[in-house]
Amino acid sequence: MAQEGRNIDEQVVVGEQKGSVEWAILKRTRQLNTTASEEVLKLAEDLETWEKDDKTKLIVTQSAGDDVQMFYDGQFSSLNDIYTMYWLCYHIHTYKKTQVAIVDGICNFGSASLMFAMKFSVVTEKIDFATLEASLGFHTDCGFSYIHSRLPGHLGEFLALTGTRLNGKELVAVGMATHFVPSAKLVDLVARLWSLDSGDMDVVRSTIEEFSEKVELDKDSILNKLSIIDKCCSKESVKQIIQEFEAEGSKEGNEWVTPIMGFLKQSSPTGLKINLRSIREGRKQTLAECLKKEFRVSVNILRGTISNDAYEGARALTIDKDNRPGWNPATLDEVDDEKINLVFLPLEDDIELRIPETEDNRSVRCTTDAPSEVLCCDRVHCKLFYMTFAGEFLALTGAILNGKELVALGMATHFVPLDKVWDLMPRLARLDSGDTDVVRSTIEEFSEKVDLDEDSILNKQSIIDACFSKESVKQIIQAFEAEGSKEGNEWITPILKRLKESSPTALKINLRSIREARNQTLGDCLKKEFRITVNIMRSTISIDAFEGVRALTIAKDNCPRWNPATLDEVDDEKINLVFLPLEDDLELRIPETEENKWEGKAETSGFASVRG
Repeated sequence: MAQEGRNIDEQVVVGEQKGSVEWAILKRTRQLNTTASEEVLKLAEDLETWEKDDKTKLIVTQSAGDDVQMFYDGQFSSLNDIYTMYWLCYHIHTYKKTQVAIVDGICNFGSASLMFAMKFSVVTEKIDFATLEASLGFHTDCGFSYIHSRLPGHLGEFLALTGTRLNGKELVAVGMATHFVPSAKLVDLVARLWSLDSGDMDVVRSTIEEFSEKVELDKDSILNKLSIIDKCCSKESVKQIIQEFEAEGSKEGNEWVTPIMGFLKQSSPTGLKINLRSIREGRKQTLAECLKKEFRVSVNILRGTISNDAYEGARALTIDKDNRPGWNPATLDEVDDEKINLVFLPLEDDIELRIPETEDNRSVRCTTDAPSEVLCCDRVHCKLFYMTFAGEFLALTGAILNGKELVALGMATHFVPLDKVWDLMPRLARLDSGDTDVVRSTIEEFSEKVDLDEDSILNKQSIIDACFSKESVKQIIQAFEAEGSKEGNEWITPILKRLKESSPTALKINLRSIREARNQTLGDCLKKEFRITVNIMRSTISIDAFEGVRALTIAKDNCPRWNPATLDEVDDEKINLVFLPLEDDLELRIPETEENKWEGKAETSGFASVRG
């Protein structure tokens, strides 16, 4: 197809530099759906240069959108173009310097994968985000099987299958963006970022927070429907998901389901099945594994391995715009699941995606083989490190996890059998390097791939999400009771017993603390937890902590007398008291700079004067 009316000399990435700040502006403002190949290559080259430049401390990227047509008319048909896009996705996720993305408009497809992978993503009320690939016969690619699979509950499947749009506040609420800044404040924010001479994460964060606003979801936000979304999108197949949505849509007050059903039924049946499988697999895959998988799927789709739906979707929805795609197969029942397997199969060895994990292959033209298991770059700061509602479940129930489960959740990095630990320890002791890659490869000589036991609690994630996504502890217990009454859910009985035997006050404090943490930094969480600990030990609202110690570890009568004794008796206003700030001289001060790091001497601690 001819590429008419396109200025090949148009600058696709405009770079500006001031002091130690580099500014990249993605210029395809008239094309709204995907990132063009020239844009990808130019941004990749610029980011490489800036990462190696000692003078550059901060990178800021602004985007206004891009174009699906490139798949149809050949602008993005080169395998090298697609390869570079995936390479760039991983490079941004693992970038060594601080990046800020500012998005003030439509952000879909390729541009979204680049902007939301940065350390800080600033969005406004003008942003319009959706993963619309299923409607085009394509799949959620460029890292979104990793991102979506780590969203709360089954929100990831919902977004991938339904193309539902999220606004700026919603993106911050689910953790895909870090800050919400009104458009009217962007000029001032940009000026402040320009003036920074620092790439320090805390400095950049505090600068953005001068202009950001606390997120309050609109009453009709789709995120207020998570219980229904989880119930429907936890079903095993696309067909069952649609049937469940139809059932929910027939109930009074669920009119919001109607347009979602329309989108589902109009989307490519093949695309829907590919998307669901990819998101579900993503839950147990690393970022690198997700990208490698998505690259295979993208290449096989564009090759027309099992269907030409991607081209038909681009034609009907973005080129001819008749909005009448002729999907083939036309229905879910006609889509052969065995054929779906074909798009997930490995490619030829010389085509497989090689992730830039070491300094030697951080080049755009990288051809070095990559190991099969890769950790995310920085698990402490990475905002994509999510665990659905497992956090609430673990905090409230005290459920015990074994080593394999800890690795599967990302709380541990490697599983090494006990009989191999004694060989690993001397190997580590002999290392003369603190290089992350060297240490990782050493551990991987002894570690084993994790396969969860059949009865692992993590295989119950759909039920856990459905229950622990509820708003209150009381509603969580009620939902858990309902699930426990069903055949095959006997595992719930002992967990439910522990819930009911726990301190009602502590349950409410724990739930609130975990939920608040989704929008807090590590420093914020530690400061909050310190306040709670001090207020609990002061018995600000209850002596349950002391009563629990007495009953379970001192007297061991296992009969704690909680006060208040029931959830209904716990005053939510009183719960607020344990979250209140302490006296100024007692507040936790996080050692963010060398000047205020404590050297470990009691006499110089912040509490020396308190102990007297």
